[in-house]
Amino acid sequence: MKILMVCTGNICRSPMAEGIARALLRAAKRDDITVDSAATHDYHPDSPPDARARRVMRAHGMPIDDLRARVFNLDDFDRFDRILVADRRNYQDVTALASDDAQRSKVGFMLETLPDSPALPDPYLGQAEDFERTFTLLEQALRLRFAHD
Repeated sequence: MKILMVCTGNICRSPMAEGIARALLRAAKRDDITVDSAATHDYHPDSPPDARARRVMRAHGMPIDDLRARVFNLDDFDRFDRILVADRRNYQDVTALASDDAQRSKVGFMLETLPDSPALPDPYLGQAEDFERTFTLLEQALRLRFAHD
């Protein structure tokens, strides 16, 4: 299975989700699932994740310094089995690019495994604690996801 994590700029939420997923999958010795991340907007092409996101991820032993931002493209519908977005705006942006119901059905939310939590707040304009909260929500949701997949 191939999963793509998508947020607006691919420098905060989606690279954090990718890093957490990689760490959880590695710890579980799951090589049947691969993860990548992308952006709905080309705001930060080829940029590393936000320094605050990198700091939080390193503090949790899940470094994401190797990641670089890229924009979602139509080929991603073919390359990935599941596309998980951070919020409703990302969902609208990605599903608007889908050519059919099969592609639209691949799109879900990063936090869909948590009760009443389909949208992940964007920490970009926030403080360090907002990045920590993002980490906590993603780690909880992805731990549940991979317990079932």
